[in-house]
Amino acid sequence: MRKLSARQGILLFYLIDAVLLLVLVISFAPLSRKNSVRSEQTALLNPNRAGDVSSITISVPDESVATGRTTVTLQRHGTLWSGTSSLSADSYRWPADAQSVANLFTAAQKITTVYTKADDVSAWKPLGIEDADAAVLSFWDERHSIVSQLFFGGSDALTRRIFFRTWTKTTAYEIDDSISSYLSADESFWADPFVYPQALTGADRAASESFLRRGLLLNIAPREGLPETNVLARDFGNGALARFRIYEKDGSYVVIPSFSAGPASGSAERSMLESLNYRYSISAWTYERWLSEETVSKVNDY
Repeated sequence: MRKLSARQGILLFYLIDAVLLLVLVISFAPLSRKNSVRSEQTALLNPNRAGDVSSITISVPDESVATGRTTVTLQRHGTLWSGTSSLSADSYRWPADAQSVANLFTAAQKITTVYTKADDVSAWKPLGIEDADAAVLSFWDERHSIVSQLFFGGSDALTRRIFFRTWTKTTAYEIDDSISSYLSADESFWADPFVYPQALTGADRAASESFLRRGLLLNIAPREGLPETNVLARDFGNGALARFRIYEKDGSYVVIPSFSAGPASGSAERSMLESLNYRYSISAWTYERWLSEETVSKVNDY
């Protein structure tokens, strides 16, 4: 038998190595493809449909209520938004915070990477995206048809991505979490934070003044026959008027405002402003500052 030279031996060694490496690559290629994470670029709300949205609901699990869920509904009225809560059976309507609503739209319309987590309904329960467990974010058009509806669950501790599914597919996804801060059914989070709501005063005035802030929204009515501590009024100089009935309660105050829109308001905005019937708390400090620093007058009526 002919003996191989040292050089030929080395070449043969490298050749065998290369063949083995090629075999390994070929054998693992299907497995790699199978285990790769599928992804796509999309948005939670189609930007082309955002203008069709006339209302938004945020519904979250809540063991403290009999129904097991609390839902906030945000309603568009021309350029303004109002809100109601299931905690008051939607009986109290408050002005929504325009910036919070705008931020939600921005987050929902952002084109981002969505990763496929699972393709089967059996994966829903561990991810917290079943109907009973999920925080449900829904966008509706004026006919109350779904524009977009997302069911959000838990999150991955390593990637910090939140799990979700859509209303049309069984696929479970995960996405970098820029939306969970808006999955709140806390009406005080969504309501305009000021004693004088920006829906009444206008954005320019809101930016130029240091407004007093309200406390928590309240789902209570004053006791029958309880005398008012004070009744204040404010003329905003643009035709808009506000009246505030104030009741003392446990060292703080309950405020029940009512509003009259200015002539520049459209019919939808006017109707919304005059339908507001919410109430909120203020601290004794805020009440004293209100009386001493704000241009208000004591009134019996407008």
